[in-house]
Amino acid sequence: MHRLNPILKLAGAVIFDMDGVLADTEPVYEQALGVVLARRGAAVSATEYAALVGVTNEATWRWVVERFGLADAPEELLDESESVLMPALSGGLVAAPGVIELVTMLRARGVPLALGSSARRPVVEAVLARLGLADAFSAVVSGDDVRQGKPDPAIFLEAARRLGVAASACVVIEDSLPGMRAGRFAGMSVVGVRSRYTLGLELPADLVVESLTELLCPSNMPSN
Repeated sequence: MHRLNPILKLAGAVIFDMDGVLADTEPVYEQALGVVLARRGAAVSATEYAALVGVTNEATWRWVVERFGLADAPEELLDESESVLMPALSGGLVAAPGVIELVTMLRARGVPLALGSSARRPVVEAVLARLGLADAFSAVVSGDDVRQGKPDPAIFLEAARRLGVAASACVVIEDSLPGMRAGRFAGMSVVGVRSRYTLGLELPADLVVESLTELLCPSNMPSN
């Protein structure tokens, strides 16, 4: 049995990022980007890819076109990458440690839950279905639903609006720097989940964890 970390016990709502929080999808995205670029004789470095984590897909492909001087339209490259991405997402993707337990506990306590992801809606739906979380969130906001991606706070503010909860009462769970900054700009509390892309960096979060399992306190320990 577990108890919630105090930062979540006090939350009016919890908004989850998807990529890197619900599941370790970044290697799949990186592979899809690599396939598309390899077809054009190009490649990004590990450092360049790390800087793209948390950025919208549209912004990523605009950067790619400019970086390599490609003749392709960013939208065409995005569609091509998703044709590579979608079969991979339906394969062996598994929920990150602690995700199912945390979502289940929050729902049992009646805490409103939302998803705020920069990914396009078909990708979001595919990931949630694969993880068995298709019905876990009362509101799902994708990159298709807002004009500006993270670090703009629009995604998280829209999620709070759909839940009917004040932004100041929400807790965001994020793994990327743009996402954490978006939560800050939205006036929300932020839980930062450290990833391979943020090792050694100071994270703009109220609480930093290595895994969502750290948000589940053993029931025989004090939770505050």
